[in-house]
Amino acid sequence: MPSNTVLSNFFISFLALQVSLMPETLREILVFFGNAGFLVFLIIVLIVALYYYRSKASAHRAMTQSLTQQLILEAEDKQFLLSRLTAHSKPQSVAAM
Repeated sequence: MPSNTVLSNFFISFLALQVSLMPETLREILVFFGNAGFLVFLIIVLIVALYYYRSKASAHRAMTQSLTQQLILEAEDKQFLLSRLTAHSKPQSVAAM
């Protein structure tokens, strides 16, 4: 069984051969994407996107809590108004008899 270093050397040489057989434009694109400057830029863009979506999720969570509280208050208002209506309509129905 070959050792890990022999196996990794084989894969590295195989990949180097495959890259050397590629067209020049494709090789330049691979070099550009493998460049440290591009990777730093990509990491910064991903961090900004993560911050944006996390902020958006936080805002949606706050809005959901606010709307839930509003629904609870509206239900309490309806319950109060219904009890007041019931309280005012009972004496009239008794007086009508």
